[in-house]
Amino acid sequence: PHRCTKCPINTWNNKIGSTSIINCRFCSKDKTTNNIDGNTNSNQCLCKRHEYYQLDNGKCQKCPKGANCNLKDGMQLHELTPLPGYWRKNNSISIFSGCHKVYTTADATTLGKQRCCPMNSSSTVSHETNVVTSINQKDGNNTQVSICNRPIQNSSDEQCKIGYGGVVCRACTFNYVLVGDTCEHCHGGASIYSAFFGIFVFFFPIFFILLIYLTKMNDNLSTATVGANTAATKERNAKVFGQIKIIINFLQIVTSISTVFHTSIPWPENFLLITKPFDGLFNLNLINYLSLISCSMSVNYHHQFIVHISIPLICIFLIMIAYVLSNTIQIIQKKKRIHANKTMIGGHLEEKEKEEMKSDENYNYVVNKKRRRSATIKVSILVMLMLYPGLATKTFSMFRCEHVEGVSNLYLIADYSVQCNSDEHQLYIGLAILYLLLYLIGVSNRINRIFL
Repeated sequence: PHRCTKCPINTWNNKIGSTSIINCRFCSKDKTTNNIDGNTNSNQCLCKRHEYYQLDNGKCQKCPKGANCNLKDGMQLHELTPLPGYWRKNNSISIFSGCHKVYTTADATTLGKQRCCPMNSSSTVSHETNVVTSINQKDGNNTQVSICNRPIQNSSDEQCKIGYGGVVCRACTFNYVLVGDTCEHCHGGASIYSAFFGIFVFFFPIFFILLIYLTKMNDNLSTATVGANTAATKERNAKVFGQIKIIINFLQIVTSISTVFHTSIPWPENFLLITKPFDGLFNLNLINYLSLISCSMSVNYHHQFIVHISIPLICIFLIMIAYVLSNTIQIIQKKKRIHANKTMIGGHLEEKEKEEMKSDENYNYVVNKKRRRSATIKVSILVMLMLYPGLATKTFSMFRCEHVEGVSNLYLIADYSVQCNSDEHQLYIGLAILYLLLYLIGVSNRINRIFL
């Protein structure tokens, strides 16, 4: 009697009693039976792993970029997992977002792999076949793979390194704050009150230096010493002051340009390595430095904006206090000198001599006050000009949102925990527009007209 013959690998036959492989039908080129023979149903032809995943209707679809399709043949969409450096919103979409795209530094690719589906030290990735391979340790007992070795169970944050979360793992999770460009544990999180306290602490030494400088102008003057301050000296000082402003503005622009145009221009890595560390320094992005002292000062971008737009008011407030105190100190010194002179002479002064002494003291007071006023105005202008580029960048960054592949919402480039279409962000947009009109255009234009 004739015996039934098994169909070879990658073929199938559903006819009962077939005795020849001629009746076996081949699976399509994008499918396989996974080295199994004797298949009796076309459903046993599964889409090949590594290259494809299988739709509900049985058709094969190319494995998406950034997806790991190597677990088994015939993988369904919901069974796919991201490769290291990629992120997926949920199990029902076929788009895997590259995490490196949201970083502007030279090590963007490395950061993406470290924070999105990171692999342990004993795992490797084959980029040619999109395969994740686990490597056993020498003892044969320790096998480590990517944390994304299974589909999302509860939250997309499962794909992120501990402390990271949100879209493409670019935000920080609860009790973690962004210090520099790293999410670090911070019990209780950050507070805007701590940030304001840090700003005042930062500017207080500058306030005392200014107060000492203004107070030193209280020396006795005569007509001769005033005349020594010739027009040539004033012109030279004005030139030096102008050159300092130009140099500072140039450094501010150079260090911030890669941040402003990070998506449209491929900056050289060496340029980023040089300019990035100084962006916060020259543009007075103080939160970046204060957060290194205390994580409680590392507030989100909305609160950073509030703190930074308050800095000009804080600076002017402290400068005016220094100016008023220096005037008060001169009045006290003036009274002490008059009293000392009367005591030294014994009070036997003619009315004419008393008037001359009083006139000299009044003259010194008026001249010194003018000098302090002039110095106060120059310091105020210098501070305003130093703050201007950083504040302009902060303000315009409030409008800079981008679309992340695979996600419908727009996210703030400066802080990916902020959705640009949220009601809260729209409130800050209105505040940014008001600040733009009042300070960046109004006050600065007035300063240029009067003093520059």
